[in-house]
Amino acid sequence: MHQTQAGRASNRWKTRLVLALCAYFALQAALRIWLGQGVHLDEGQLMLFARQFQWGYGGQLPLYYWVQAGVFYLFGPTVAAMAVTKNLWLLAGYLLLFDALRRFVDTPRAALATLGIAFSPDIVWEAQRTLTHSVALFTTCALYLAALSRVLTRAQIRDWVLLGVAVALGGLSKYNFWILPLASAAALMTLPPSPVGHRAMRLPRGLMLAGAVAVVLLAGPMLWIVQNFALAFSSSRKVHLGSANMSDVPFLNGVLEVAGAFAMVLVLAAVVAALARFSGGPVVNPPDEPARWLRRFLMRTAVIGAVVLALAMGLAEATRVTQRWLIPLAMPGILALMLWALEAGRSRAPKVILGGAGIVAVAIAAGIFTVFGLRPSILSYDFRSLSEALAPQMEAGDTALGGNGWIVASVEVFAPDWPMQFGPPLFPEPAAGSHLMQLTKAQDEAPVVEGADPLGESLIAVPDRLRPDQPMMVRAALWRYR
Repeated sequence: MHQTQAGRASNRWKTRLVLALCAYFALQAALRIWLGQGVHLDEGQLMLFARQFQWGYGGQLPLYYWVQAGVFYLFGPTVAAMAVTKNLWLLAGYLLLFDALRRFVDTPRAALATLGIAFSPDIVWEAQRTLTHSVALFTTCALYLAALSRVLTRAQIRDWVLLGVAVALGGLSKYNFWILPLASAAALMTLPPSPVGHRAMRLPRGLMLAGAVAVVLLAGPMLWIVQNFALAFSSSRKVHLGSANMSDVPFLNGVLEVAGAFAMVLVLAAVVAALARFSGGPVVNPPDEPARWLRRFLMRTAVIGAVVLALAMGLAEATRVTQRWLIPLAMPGILALMLWALEAGRSRAPKVILGGAGIVAVAIAAGIFTVFGLRPSILSYDFRSLSEALAPQMEAGDTALGGNGWIVASVEVFAPDWPMQFGPPLFPEPAAGSHLMQLTKAQDEAPVVEGADPLGESLIAVPDRLRPDQPMMVRAALWRYR
């Protein structure tokens, strides 16, 4: 009878977690669609590049583009398609983390620790507000942890294959994914074997199988990167965009940048974890050895990864490290903090974590509604009038859109069939005699199009639905390629 009641309680926790997450991300998708047809920078890149399948897309790895391209192919390039895709990514990430945890800990503890991810601002706020490729990074890191948990507890052939798939997909999401498998491998070397399950397949054979799967899946994109090395790593300059204001020693400045970012990504979760652990109440659910082992493994993964990354950024003499680059380390760190909070077994600890996650969820939804729904923003411009003004020239047949990528993407929302031109290798060479409609903000300096002659330009007002008296003026310049 006791086991039956425990099983029912576990199923209730699982059902409630899944329903709550589904409802929350459905609300976020609906909210984004309601906000309007304007697009921000990352969404603009999706509208521009995720219209076809390619091995590479410039400075960003291709996984998110591939998935979005598939959704665009099925449902068309719309804001709704982007909103639903992003929130499905995020939902999948949370569910995968829950799957990873419940192989070591009971269902209530796994659900509570999963909700602790809500205390990561980069995942819960930035991911909803603007991020795309870092959303894929979050989900593939979750997939990697889920696959690794299966290997550590069962290690059958299909588990090693899944691990190889997870590594490949993570490697196709963001370059900083690789710190997670490296750090987790180092952490496992410092711990005794997993106290859960057994190894059905010996380690060397399993690693060879997982490695072979990953290599096969990564071969095409990696070959593209080798052939377009400078373009593929064009974003690497971001580590030097800051000012060296922490230290006069270049190496130490890079180390301090990582240390500061690592502290910031964990500070909110650490505060909530401390409040939960020392919240009082009787001891009702003390942890067992698998839960303690998992907590140690996750925290060591985060710390080892931070140390390795700090050394790498020090050697690179980095002057800028943003918090979202540490998502692969923030995830295991936050999960470890939540498990540590629950180790005391205090009856009030779950209420603290649940209450904190609930407050964050409401605050994020209200914040997005306020910032983008009630105040003028990049999303409140209505580009329908611009697309209508350009239609006569664009529908003539041999004209492509170019210029400011965000503006072009916003026009493409209303005219998805109009061709675009941003130059090779992502776009073909323009044909002689063809035309380019270059769109830029009126206050920006008009760039010169190489190999083309100007034919004239005009200014077109783009109204702001929340501020009708202050439209944005767009310069539409027509060029003809020689």
